[in-house]
Amino acid sequence: MKNLLFIPLLLISCLCFAQDAKEIIGKPIKIGNLLVAENDFPDGMNWRGAQKACAKLGKGWRIPTKDELNVMYKNKEKIGNFANDWYWSFTWIGKNEIGYEEAVIKHFKDGQMSSNDVEYEYTRISVRAVSDANVVSKMDSIKKIIGKPIKIGSLIVAQNDFPEIFTWDDAKQACRNLGKGWRLPTKSELNVMYKNKEKIGNFANDYYWSSSMEIDLNYAWYQHFNNGKQINKSKDRFLYVRAVKSL
Repeated sequence: MKNLLFIPLLLISCLCFAQDAKEIIGKPIKIGNLLVAENDFPDGMNWRGAQKACAKLGKGWRIPTKDELNVMYKNKEKIGNFANDWYWSFTWIGKNEIGYEEAVIKHFKDGQMSSNDVEYEYTRISVRAVSDANVVSKMDSIKKIIGKPIKIGSLIVAQNDFPEIFTWDDAKQACRNLGKGWRLPTKSELNVMYKNKEKIGNFANDYYWSSSMEIDLNYAWYQHFNNGKQINKSKDRFLYVRAVKSL
């Protein structure tokens, strides 16, 4: 009799978790190459519990890294549904003064970074799951972006922008994923594209990434396609991307 009761109870438990998982993931928000679940887990948890809970969601869901958590904070209004509280990252920073391993946490009210013991059972910190988004996964997406390329001197320019905005690193990877030599334009190539923007077409009145960097490796050049202004600032900004390749 006990065994017969156990089976329906197990089924109910599985169905409840499946429903919870659906509510947590909701309609994921895409930020660059990152998919962010629509909602937090309903309860805070310790780091080990957070790791297990994200893994149970399936399909690659996990705790965000420190850098990903920082991107999420900068885009918290777009993503939505964050608490004014601490959130776990996956990133460990080593042992504290009493020998316990700690991981980075971030407060989503003021952006403050700190760390917390990963082993302490009774810690309760908020968790938002993330997963890796496939930048360009289908041939039809690639064809739409490349379209009918426009030739400007020795440069071939894709007909359309990527449908998403990207950080600098993700922008470079997205262009590489197009294959056949597609890449980010250099600073000077981007300026040529700006001067020929009417001929090329389909540009937004916004900033576009170039591949060019200066001495500070955390900064890269980008250009506004309304006024032509070029700026050298942080690579973690989300900007438009138009791929090019050499003739």
